[in-house]
This record gives sequence, structure tokens and C-alpha cells, in this order.
Amino acid sequence: MLVFIFFDMIKKFKILGLLLIGFLTVNIFSITNANAEEKRGEGKWMFRTRFVNVKPKSPIKLVADIPSAEGDEEVFLKLKKSNTIEFDTTYFFSKTLATELSILKSKNNVNLSGLDLGSLSLMPVTLTFQYHFVDLGKFKPYFGLGLNYTRFSYNKNKGYELVTMEYKNDFGYALQLGFDYKMSYNFGFNFDIKQIYLKTKPSIKADNYDENNQFQEGEKFYLNKININPLMIAVGFYYRVN
Repeated sequence: MLVFIFFDMIKKFKILGLLLIGFLTVNIFSITNANAEEKRGEGKWMFRTRFVNVKPKSPIKLVADIPSAEGDEEVFLKLKKSNTIEFDTTYFFSKTLATELSILKSKNNVNLSGLDLGSLSLMPVTLTFQYHFVDLGKFKPYFGLGLNYTRFSYNKNKGYELVTMEYKNDFGYALQLGFDYKMSYNFGFNFDIKQIYLKTKPSIKADNYDENNQFQEGEKFYLNKININPLMIAVGFYYRVN
């Protein structure tokens, strides 16, 4: 499933795809020449699987560009938190410096001023550069800074088909804090927090004519750019290749 998502993103987002291919290519060539450095007892590659709670900023005040006698109409967007699974790959340049590439897909229910409009799927791909503390025994905390690209997709509520919401894919940046706890030679426990700073510009498209609100079919209303800013708190396990 993850493989299909990966290649789908490369196909649809060429810039992101080239970055991912370049990242993986450089790391593959690097690991083939890293045998001399493996004497320190720890490999350069680490793979993690995490269970993540994704909590977007909510509620969010919107300003709809809908003409009215009272001026712009205020609406409120609420995005509910959700739980999902995250996969990541980390490559260590040294004992303390590393880079992590992570991907997940969350499905967050959308409520617009009391109307249940379905759900918003977020697929954030995050590349962070990390510093790891190594002098604390089995406990190995780290922090990271990086870039994020998020793909949005809207899943309409079939019980309310008057409008469709659209969200623009965009880049953001990420802050990361976490720790690994070594449980055995290769395996360990991981706790991770990421704060993604992300903006998107939503729009509302009328799918059907509404006599009360006077929406014309196909008419689109643009909203102000909003901060989604999801907070992702995760626990999981890692495997470090030796």
C-alpha cells in the first residue's frame, strides 16, 4: 500500500518525486561505501513504525468571499483529530547527525459551521535533519528541523451534497523532538513529536443549486488562507540495521 502511495506522489508531484528519488539514491550509494565505519557497532540505517495521533488546529475562523448585505460571511472550520500509522527511514551521517524521511496519511472529519461535510485526508511527507544525543546510555533523545509537503484530498459526506470543499497542496516546515530507547542490539522503543507549520487556501464549490442560499451549480467561493498546523504525537518501535 505504501509503495503505491509513494509512486502516486512521484507521478503527481514531480518536484517532490525528484527530491525523494535523489534522497534515496544518495543514501543507497552512501550505505554501500560505509562498511569501514560500521566498526562502531551501529548501522547507518534505522526504520521506524509509529502509531500517531494527528491533531490539526481547530476551530479555524474563515472569511468566505460570498456577497451579502452584511459584508463577508464568517464561518468556522473544525477538524477533528485522528489516529493513523507513520513510516519513516533515518540515515545517520555520524553518531549524532542524521536525516529522517517520514510519511503518513490521516483522515480528519470536517465540520463547517455545524454542517458535517465529510473528511479531509492529509498526506504529509516530512524531511528533517536531526541531532542525536549519544552519551546517555540506552536513552537517546534527539531534535530536528525540516521541510514538509502535504497533499490534501477531500472526502464528501454523501448525506450533504450541496457543496464540495477543496484544499491547495502546499509546503511547510517542521519541528521535531523525540527519543529512542534501546531495548536490544537492533530493536528499540521510540517516542516522537512533530509540529508541522502548514498553510492552505480552501475553497467551497457548489455542486447543486440551492434555492435558499442561492448557490449556482459550479459556483466557487474562495476562503482566506488558513493555518492547519497539525501536531503529531507518536509512539512506536525501530529497527536499526547493522
